[in-house]
Amino acid sequence: MHLRPARRRQKYLRLIIGGALILLPLLSLSLPASSSAAGRSHGPTTVILGHPARVSHSSQATFVFYSNRWDVDSYLCSLDRHAYKTCVPMKTFSGLKTGKHHFAVKAVSDGSSGPAVRYSWAIKEAPKKAVAPTVVITSHPGQTTVSTSASFGFSSNKSKAAFVCAVDTQESTNDSGWVPCKSPSSYTGLAPGMHAFTVVAVANQITSSPKAYFWAISAVTPKNSALPTITGTPQEGQTLSASGGTWTGSLPIAYSYQWQLCSSGILIFGAATAAPPGPISCGDIVGATSPAYMIQGAEILSTDAVRSFFRPSDYYTLRVVVTATNSAGHTEAVSSQTSPVLPAPPVNIALPQIIVADPPTVGDTASTGGGDWLGSWYDWEYQWQHCNASGASCADISGATSFQYSLQDADAGGTLRVTVTVTNDGGSATATSLPTALIRLPI
Repeated sequence: MHLRPARRRQKYLRLIIGGALILLPLLSLSLPASSSAAGRSHGPTTVILGHPARVSHSSQATFVFYSNRWDVDSYLCSLDRHAYKTCVPMKTFSGLKTGKHHFAVKAVSDGSSGPAVRYSWAIKEAPKKAVAPTVVITSHPGQTTVSTSASFGFSSNKSKAAFVCAVDTQESTNDSGWVPCKSPSSYTGLAPGMHAFTVVAVANQITSSPKAYFWAISAVTPKNSALPTITGTPQEGQTLSASGGTWTGSLPIAYSYQWQLCSSGILIFGAATAAPPGPISCGDIVGATSPAYMIQGAEILSTDAVRSFFRPSDYYTLRVVVTATNSAGHTEAVSSQTSPVLPAPPVNIALPQIIVADPPTVGDTASTGGGDWLGSWYDWEYQWQHCNASGASCADISGATSFQYSLQDADAGGTLRVTVTVTNDGGSATATSLPTALIRLPI
Protein backbone atom coordinates (compact mmCIF):
# COMPACT_ATOMS: atom_id res chain seq x y z
CA MET A 1 0.00 0.00 0.00
CA HIS A 2 1.24 3.43 -0.89
CA LEU A 3 1.48 5.67 2.18
CA ARG A 4 1.25 9.42 1.96
CA PRO A 5 3.78 11.54 3.82
CA ALA A 6 3.11 12.12 7.46
CA ARG A 7 2.14 15.76 6.73
CA ARG A 8 -1.45 16.34 7.78
CA ARG A 9 -3.75 18.82 6.02
CA GLN A 10 -6.62 20.53 7.79
CA LYS A 11 -9.96 20.00 5.98
CA TYR A 12 -12.96 22.39 6.30
CA LEU A 13 -16.68 22.22 5.72
CA ARG A 14 -17.36 25.13 3.38
CA LEU A 15 -20.78 26.80 3.88
CA ILE A 16 -22.03 29.85 2.01
CA ILE A 17 -24.76 31.54 4.03
CA GLY A 18 -26.15 34.93 3.03
CA GLY A 19 -23.34 35.31 0.49
CA ALA A 20 -20.59 34.75 3.12
CA LEU A 21 -18.15 31.79 3.05
CA ILE A 22 -18.01 29.96 6.39
CA LEU A 23 -15.30 27.29 7.02
CA LEU A 24 -15.99 24.75 9.71
CA PRO A 25 -12.98 22.56 10.67
CA LEU A 26 -13.98 18.95 10.18
CA LEU A 27 -11.75 17.89 13.04
CA SER A 28 -14.33 19.33 15.39
CA LEU A 29 -16.90 16.85 14.19
CA SER A 30 -17.33 13.58 15.95
CA LEU A 31 -16.47 11.21 13.13
CA PRO A 32 -17.91 7.74 12.96
CA ALA A 33 -15.79 4.62 12.85
CA SER A 34 -15.89 4.74 9.02
CA SER A 35 -13.04 7.28 9.23
CA SER A 36 -10.69 4.38 9.82
CA ALA A 37 -8.45 2.99 7.11
CA ALA A 38 -11.05 0.42 6.35
CA GLY A 39 -13.60 3.23 5.93
CA ARG A 40 -11.33 5.06 3.54
CA SER A 41 -11.18 2.08 1.27
CA HIS A 42 -14.93 2.43 0.73
CA GLY A 43 -14.87 6.22 0.17
CA PRO A 44 -16.32 8.99 2.34
CA THR A 45 -19.94 9.02 3.50
CA THR A 46 -22.13 12.09 2.91
CA VAL A 47 -24.99 13.32 5.07
CA ILE A 48 -27.67 15.80 3.78
CA LEU A 49 -28.38 18.29 6.53
CA GLY A 50 -30.78 20.64 4.77
CA HIS A 51 -33.21 20.22 1.87
CA PRO A 52 -36.59 21.59 0.58
CA ALA A 53 -39.89 20.19 1.79
CA ARG A 54 -41.23 17.07 0.12
CA VAL A 55 -43.84 19.29 -1.53
CA SER A 56 -42.57 22.75 -2.32
CA HIS A 57 -44.07 25.79 -4.03
CA SER A 58 -40.65 27.36 -4.72
CA SER A 59 -38.71 27.17 -7.99
CA GLN A 60 -35.52 27.25 -5.94
CA ALA A 61 -34.01 24.46 -3.83
CA THR A 62 -30.99 24.58 -1.48
CA PHE A 63 -29.16 21.54 -0.10
CA VAL A 64 -26.67 21.56 2.78
CA PHE A 65 -24.47 18.48 3.27
CA TYR A 66 -21.17 17.32 4.80
CA SER A 67 -18.96 14.24 4.94
CA ASN A 68 -17.73 12.19 7.84
CA ARG A 69 -14.20 12.44 6.48
CA TRP A 70 -11.87 15.27 7.31
CA ASP A 71 -9.84 14.69 4.17
CA VAL A 72 -12.63 15.16 1.60
CA ASP A 73 -11.30 16.71 -1.59
CA SER A 74 -14.60 17.67 -3.20
CA TYR A 75 -18.30 16.89 -3.65
CA LEU A 76 -20.21 15.79 -6.73
CA CYS A 77 -23.87 16.74 -7.19
CA SER A 78 -26.49 15.52 -9.64
CA LEU A 79 -29.94 17.02 -10.31
CA ASP A 80 -32.68 15.01 -11.90
CA ARG A 81 -30.25 12.13 -12.72
CA HIS A 82 -28.01 14.26 -14.91
CA ALA A 83 -24.23 13.88 -14.83
CA TYR A 84 -22.48 14.60 -11.56
CA LYS A 85 -20.76 17.94 -11.33
CA THR A 86 -18.48 19.39 -8.72
CA CYS A 87 -20.40 21.35 -6.08
CA VAL A 88 -19.93 23.07 -2.73
CA PRO A 89 -21.45 21.81 0.58
CA MET A 90 -24.33 24.28 0.23
CA LYS A 91 -25.80 23.92 -3.25
CA THR A 92 -28.70 26.02 -4.59
CA PHE A 93 -30.66 25.25 -7.76
CA SER A 94 -32.85 27.96 -9.32
CA GLY A 95 -35.45 28.18 -12.08
CA LEU A 96 -36.80 24.72 -11.37
CA LYS A 97 -40.01 23.70 -13.07
CA THR A 98 -43.04 22.18 -11.42
CA GLY A 99 -42.98 18.42 -11.11
CA LYS A 100 -40.85 15.77 -9.42
CA HIS A 101 -37.12 16.34 -8.87
CA HIS A 102 -34.23 14.22 -7.65
CA PHE A 103 -30.98 15.29 -5.97
CA ALA A 104 -27.89 13.13 -5.37
CA VAL A 105 -24.55 14.01 -3.75
CA LYS A 106 -21.35 12.13 -2.95
CA ALA A 107 -18.02 13.09 -1.49
CA VAL A 108 -14.61 12.46 -3.14
CA SER A 109 -11.42 11.81 -1.19
CA ASP A 110 -8.06 10.64 -2.55
CA GLY A 111 -9.64 10.10 -5.94
CA SER A 112 -12.33 7.80 -4.59
CA SER A 113 -16.01 8.79 -4.28
CA GLY A 114 -18.24 7.57 -1.56
CA PRO A 115 -21.83 6.32 -1.93
CA ALA A 116 -24.39 8.80 -3.26
CA VAL A 117 -27.04 10.14 -0.92
CA ARG A 118 -30.36 11.00 -2.59
CA TYR A 119 -33.41 13.17 -1.89
CA SER A 120 -36.61 13.49 -3.96
CA TRP A 121 -39.23 16.20 -3.76
CA ALA A 122 -41.99 17.76 -5.89
CA ILE A 123 -42.67 21.34 -6.87
CA LYS A 124 -46.30 22.40 -7.22
CA GLU A 125 -47.78 25.73 -8.14
CA ALA A 126 -48.74 27.79 -5.13
CA PRO A 127 -52.52 28.01 -4.68
CA LYS A 128 -53.87 31.25 -6.01
CA LYS A 129 -54.99 33.66 -3.36
CA ALA A 130 -58.70 34.51 -3.63
CA VAL A 131 -59.10 38.14 -4.55
CA ALA A 132 -61.78 40.09 -2.68
CA PRO A 133 -64.38 41.83 -4.85
CA THR A 134 -64.60 45.60 -5.06
CA VAL A 135 -67.73 47.73 -4.98
CA VAL A 136 -68.41 51.25 -6.25
CA ILE A 137 -71.42 53.52 -5.77
CA THR A 138 -72.49 54.70 -9.22
CA SER A 139 -75.41 57.01 -8.37
CA HIS A 140 -76.65 58.78 -5.26
CA PRO A 141 -78.56 61.89 -4.09
CA GLY A 142 -76.84 65.24 -3.77
CA GLN A 143 -74.84 65.82 -0.61
CA THR A 144 -77.54 68.28 0.53
CA THR A 145 -81.18 67.72 -0.37
CA VAL A 146 -84.69 68.34 0.93
CA SER A 147 -86.00 65.02 -0.35
CA THR A 148 -86.86 62.42 2.27
CA SER A 149 -86.25 59.68 -0.31
CA ALA A 150 -82.94 58.47 -1.70
CA SER A 151 -81.89 56.02 -4.41
CA PHE A 152 -78.45 54.46 -4.85
CA GLY A 153 -76.86 52.60 -7.74
CA PHE A 154 -73.79 50.38 -7.25
CA SER A 155 -71.75 47.69 -8.99
CA SER A 156 -68.87 45.27 -8.45
CA ASN A 157 -65.95 44.02 -10.49
CA LYS A 158 -67.35 40.51 -9.92
CA SER A 159 -70.27 39.90 -12.25
CA LYS A 160 -71.92 37.39 -9.93
CA ALA A 161 -71.41 39.36 -6.73
CA ALA A 162 -74.27 39.73 -4.27
CA PHE A 163 -74.76 42.89 -2.24
CA VAL A 164 -75.85 43.88 1.25
CA CYS A 165 -76.79 47.46 2.10
CA ALA A 166 -77.47 49.54 5.17
CA VAL A 167 -78.65 53.06 5.89
CA ASP A 168 -77.56 54.81 9.07
CA THR A 169 -75.86 51.82 10.66
CA GLN A 170 -72.33 50.80 11.57
CA GLU A 171 -70.08 49.51 8.81
CA SER A 172 -70.19 45.93 10.02
CA THR A 173 -71.89 42.99 8.37
CA ASN A 174 -72.81 41.81 11.87
CA ASP A 175 -75.09 44.79 12.31
CA SER A 176 -78.79 44.01 12.18
CA GLY A 177 -79.32 46.94 9.81
CA TRP A 178 -77.72 45.10 6.88
CA VAL A 179 -80.10 43.56 4.35
CA PRO A 180 -79.63 41.99 0.90
CA CYS A 181 -80.07 44.58 -1.84
CA LYS A 182 -79.93 45.12 -5.58
CA SER A 183 -78.97 48.13 -7.62
CA PRO A 184 -80.69 50.52 -7.57
CA SER A 185 -81.90 50.49 -3.96
CA SER A 186 -84.38 53.14 -2.81
CA TYR A 187 -85.25 54.38 0.68
CA THR A 188 -88.20 56.55 1.76
CA GLY A 189 -89.42 58.30 4.87
CA LEU A 190 -85.97 59.48 5.90
CA ALA A 191 -85.80 62.10 8.63
CA PRO A 192 -83.94 65.41 8.24
CA GLY A 193 -80.29 65.29 9.28
CA MET A 194 -77.13 63.43 8.31
CA HIS A 195 -77.42 60.00 6.72
CA ALA A 196 -75.01 57.31 5.60
CA PHE A 197 -75.54 54.64 2.94
CA THR A 198 -73.13 51.68 2.95
CA VAL A 199 -72.88 48.78 0.51
CA VAL A 200 -70.75 45.62 0.54
CA ALA A 201 -70.19 43.12 -2.29
CA VAL A 202 -69.88 39.38 -1.59
CA ALA A 203 -68.35 36.96 -4.12
CA ASN A 204 -67.15 33.40 -3.47
CA GLN A 205 -67.85 33.94 0.22
CA ILE A 206 -65.36 36.82 0.31
CA THR A 207 -66.57 40.26 1.34
CA SER A 208 -65.40 43.51 -0.16
CA SER A 209 -64.42 46.52 1.84
CA PRO A 210 -67.55 48.60 2.57
CA LYS A 211 -68.26 51.62 0.41
CA ALA A 212 -70.13 54.50 2.04
CA TYR A 213 -71.81 57.73 0.95
CA PHE A 214 -72.87 60.51 3.32
CA TRP A 215 -75.52 63.14 2.67
CA ALA A 216 -77.75 65.55 4.56
CA ILE A 217 -81.50 66.13 4.38
CA SER A 218 -82.66 69.65 5.18
CA ALA A 219 -85.96 69.96 7.04
CA VAL A 220 -88.94 71.43 5.15
CA THR A 221 -91.86 73.02 6.99
CA PRO A 222 -95.14 71.07 6.56
CA LYS A 223 -97.32 72.23 3.67
CA ASN A 224 -100.98 71.36 3.27
CA SER A 225 -102.16 70.19 -0.14
CA ALA A 226 -105.68 69.01 0.81
CA LEU A 227 -107.67 70.58 3.66
CA PRO A 228 -108.88 68.58 6.65
CA THR A 229 -112.42 67.20 6.34
CA ILE A 230 -115.18 66.38 8.83
CA THR A 231 -117.47 63.37 8.62
CA GLY A 232 -120.52 62.57 10.73
CA THR A 233 -123.88 64.16 11.51
CA PRO A 234 -123.64 67.64 13.06
CA GLN A 235 -126.16 67.09 15.84
CA GLU A 236 -125.95 67.21 19.60
CA GLY A 237 -124.94 63.85 21.01
CA GLN A 238 -123.40 62.70 17.70
CA THR A 239 -119.65 62.22 17.16
CA LEU A 240 -117.79 63.95 14.37
CA SER A 241 -114.49 62.67 12.99
CA ALA A 242 -111.76 64.76 11.40
CA SER A 243 -109.18 63.68 8.85
CA GLY A 244 -105.91 65.55 8.97
CA GLY A 245 -105.83 66.35 5.28
CA THR A 246 -102.84 65.82 3.00
CA TRP A 247 -99.42 67.22 3.87
CA THR A 248 -95.91 67.36 2.50
CA GLY A 249 -92.73 68.23 4.35
CA SER A 250 -89.90 66.64 6.24
CA LEU A 251 -90.76 63.58 8.26
CA PRO A 252 -91.67 62.88 10.93
CA ILE A 253 -94.73 65.15 11.05
CA ALA A 254 -96.94 65.31 14.16
CA TYR A 255 -100.57 66.43 13.95
CA SER A 256 -102.74 68.16 16.56
CA TYR A 257 -106.45 69.03 16.44
CA GLN A 258 -108.58 71.86 17.78
CA TRP A 259 -112.37 71.95 17.30
CA GLN A 260 -113.97 75.35 17.02
CA LEU A 261 -117.51 76.71 17.32
CA CYS A 262 -118.55 79.27 14.73
CA SER A 263 -121.45 81.70 15.18
CA SER A 264 -122.80 84.94 13.86
CA GLY A 265 -123.07 86.13 17.48
CA ILE A 266 -120.25 87.20 19.77
CA LEU A 267 -118.17 84.36 21.16
CA ILE A 268 -117.20 84.53 24.79
CA PHE A 269 -115.24 81.55 26.15
CA GLY A 270 -116.51 79.37 23.34
CA ALA A 271 -120.21 80.14 23.87
CA ALA A 272 -122.37 82.39 21.72
CA THR A 273 -124.08 85.25 23.51
CA ALA A 274 -127.36 86.97 22.74
CA ALA A 275 -125.66 89.64 20.65
CA PRO A 276 -127.32 90.68 17.41
CA PRO A 277 -126.34 88.58 14.39
CA GLY A 278 -123.08 89.65 12.78
CA PRO A 279 -120.11 88.27 10.83
CA ILE A 280 -119.30 84.63 11.46
CA SER A 281 -116.55 84.23 14.06
CA CYS A 282 -115.03 81.06 15.45
CA GLY A 283 -113.48 80.20 18.79
CA ASP A 284 -111.79 77.17 20.36
CA ILE A 285 -113.91 74.67 22.27
CA VAL A 286 -111.93 74.04 25.44
CA GLY A 287 -110.65 70.46 25.69
CA ALA A 288 -111.83 69.47 22.20
CA THR A 289 -108.38 68.44 20.91
CA SER A 290 -108.88 64.93 19.55
CA PRO A 291 -109.56 63.80 15.97
CA ALA A 292 -113.06 62.77 17.14
CA TYR A 293 -115.47 65.11 18.90
CA MET A 294 -118.84 64.34 20.42
CA ILE A 295 -121.08 67.42 20.24
CA GLN A 296 -121.95 68.25 23.81
CA GLY A 297 -124.71 70.77 23.36
CA ALA A 298 -123.06 73.09 25.89
CA GLU A 299 -122.02 75.26 22.96
CA ILE A 300 -125.66 76.26 22.39
CA LEU A 301 -126.94 79.41 24.04
CA SER A 302 -126.84 79.02 27.75
CA THR A 303 -130.19 80.45 28.89
CA ASP A 304 -133.80 79.85 27.94
CA ALA A 305 -134.26 83.60 27.57
CA VAL A 306 -131.67 83.68 24.81
CA ARG A 307 -133.16 80.62 23.16
CA SER A 308 -136.41 82.46 22.80
CA PHE A 309 -134.67 84.96 20.54
CA PHE A 310 -132.33 82.76 18.47
CA ARG A 311 -132.67 79.31 16.98
CA PRO A 312 -129.26 77.57 17.33
CA SER A 313 -129.46 76.11 13.84
CA ASP A 314 -129.47 79.63 12.43
CA TYR A 315 -125.84 80.35 13.38
CA TYR A 316 -124.12 77.43 15.11
CA THR A 317 -121.55 75.42 13.11
CA LEU A 318 -118.32 73.56 13.86
CA ARG A 319 -114.95 73.30 12.19
CA VAL A 320 -111.56 71.77 13.02
CA VAL A 321 -108.08 73.27 12.86
CA VAL A 322 -105.24 70.81 12.17
CA THR A 323 -101.68 71.82 13.00
CA ALA A 324 -98.82 69.89 11.37
CA THR A 325 -95.45 70.17 13.13
CA ASN A 326 -91.95 68.93 12.29
CA SER A 327 -88.40 69.99 13.11
CA ALA A 328 -88.61 72.91 10.66
CA GLY A 329 -91.79 74.48 12.09
CA HIS A 330 -95.57 74.16 12.00
CA THR A 331 -98.46 75.01 9.69
CA GLU A 332 -102.22 75.18 10.29
CA ALA A 333 -105.01 74.09 7.96
CA VAL A 334 -108.72 74.71 8.64
CA SER A 335 -111.60 72.54 7.51
CA SER A 336 -114.83 73.86 6.05
CA GLN A 337 -117.61 74.53 8.54
CA THR A 338 -120.24 71.92 9.10
CA SER A 339 -123.84 72.58 8.29
CA PRO A 340 -125.74 74.19 11.23
CA VAL A 341 -125.59 71.93 14.25
CA LEU A 342 -128.92 70.35 14.99
CA PRO A 343 -130.14 69.96 18.55
CA ALA A 344 -130.69 66.50 19.94
CA PRO A 345 -134.24 65.23 19.45
CA PRO A 346 -136.51 66.00 22.42
CA VAL A 347 -136.55 63.48 25.25
CA ASN A 348 -139.56 63.16 27.56
CA ILE A 349 -138.68 63.00 31.24
CA ALA A 350 -142.18 63.44 32.74
CA LEU A 351 -145.46 62.35 31.09
CA PRO A 352 -148.14 64.91 30.23
CA GLN A 353 -150.81 65.30 32.90
CA ILE A 354 -154.50 66.12 32.43
CA ILE A 355 -155.93 68.83 34.64
CA VAL A 356 -159.71 68.43 35.02
CA ALA A 357 -162.37 68.36 37.74
CA ASP A 358 -162.79 65.19 39.74
CA PRO A 359 -164.88 63.43 38.74
CA PRO A 360 -164.68 64.72 35.14
CA THR A 361 -168.10 65.72 33.88
CA VAL A 362 -169.42 66.49 30.41
CA GLY A 363 -169.04 70.21 29.89
CA ASP A 364 -165.83 70.47 31.96
CA THR A 365 -162.65 71.74 30.32
CA ALA A 366 -159.55 69.56 30.49
CA SER A 367 -156.06 70.97 29.90
CA THR A 368 -152.47 69.69 29.85
CA GLY A 369 -149.07 71.24 30.44
CA GLY A 370 -147.44 68.85 27.98
CA GLY A 371 -145.04 67.18 30.44
CA ASP A 372 -141.35 67.80 30.91
CA TRP A 373 -138.81 67.46 28.09
CA LEU A 374 -135.08 67.64 27.45
CA GLY A 375 -133.99 69.41 24.31
CA SER A 376 -134.18 72.83 22.71
CA TRP A 377 -136.54 74.90 20.59
CA TYR A 378 -139.76 72.96 20.91
CA ASP A 379 -142.85 72.88 18.71
CA TRP A 380 -145.83 71.29 20.49
CA GLU A 381 -148.68 69.28 19.05
CA TYR A 382 -151.64 67.87 20.99
CA GLN A 383 -154.15 65.13 20.28
CA TRP A 384 -156.96 64.25 22.68
CA GLN A 385 -158.25 60.70 22.59
CA HIS A 386 -161.44 58.97 23.81
CA CYS A 387 -160.93 55.63 25.55
CA ASN A 388 -163.29 53.03 27.02
CA ALA A 389 -164.12 52.78 30.70
CA SER A 390 -160.93 50.81 31.41
CA GLY A 391 -158.70 53.35 29.56
CA ALA A 392 -158.16 51.10 26.53
CA SER A 393 -159.27 51.12 22.89
CA CYS A 394 -158.40 54.79 22.55
CA ALA A 395 -159.17 56.75 19.37
CA ASP A 396 -158.35 60.28 18.28
CA ILE A 397 -161.07 62.86 18.75
CA SER A 398 -161.39 64.79 15.52
CA GLY A 399 -160.35 68.44 15.86
CA ALA A 400 -159.23 68.06 19.47
CA THR A 401 -155.67 69.37 18.90
CA SER A 402 -155.36 72.16 21.45
CA PHE A 403 -153.81 71.98 24.90
CA GLN A 404 -157.42 72.27 26.15
CA TYR A 405 -160.47 70.13 25.47
CA SER A 406 -164.14 70.53 26.47
CA LEU A 407 -165.73 67.22 27.43
CA GLN A 408 -168.63 66.20 25.15
CA ASP A 409 -171.71 64.06 25.61
CA ALA A 410 -170.02 61.34 23.53
CA ASP A 411 -167.29 61.14 26.16
CA ALA A 412 -169.69 60.11 28.93
CA GLY A 413 -169.14 56.58 30.19
CA GLY A 414 -165.56 56.54 28.91
CA THR A 415 -162.20 58.05 29.80
CA LEU A 416 -159.95 60.67 28.24
CA ARG A 417 -156.21 60.91 27.54
CA VAL A 418 -153.89 63.21 25.57
CA THR A 419 -150.78 62.61 23.42
CA VAL A 420 -148.19 65.37 23.16
CA THR A 421 -145.67 65.50 20.28
CA VAL A 422 -142.65 67.75 20.74
CA THR A 423 -140.53 68.65 17.72
CA ASN A 424 -137.28 70.54 17.19
CA ASP A 425 -134.75 70.72 14.34
CA GLY A 426 -133.22 67.46 15.54
CA GLY A 427 -136.38 65.36 15.49
CA SER A 428 -139.58 64.71 17.38
CA ALA A 429 -140.92 62.54 20.19
CA THR A 430 -144.38 61.69 21.52
CA ALA A 431 -145.57 61.06 25.08
CA THR A 432 -149.07 60.02 26.23
CA SER A 433 -150.77 60.86 29.50
CA LEU A 434 -152.51 58.40 31.77
CA PRO A 435 -156.31 58.18 31.24
CA THR A 436 -158.71 60.21 33.37
CA ALA A 437 -161.28 58.82 35.72
CA LEU A 438 -164.65 57.74 34.27
CA ILE A 439 -166.46 60.67 32.66
CA ARG A 440 -170.07 61.20 33.79
CA LEU A 441 -173.05 63.20 32.58
CA PRO A 442 -174.08 66.27 34.53
CA ILE A 443 -176.58 65.61 37.33
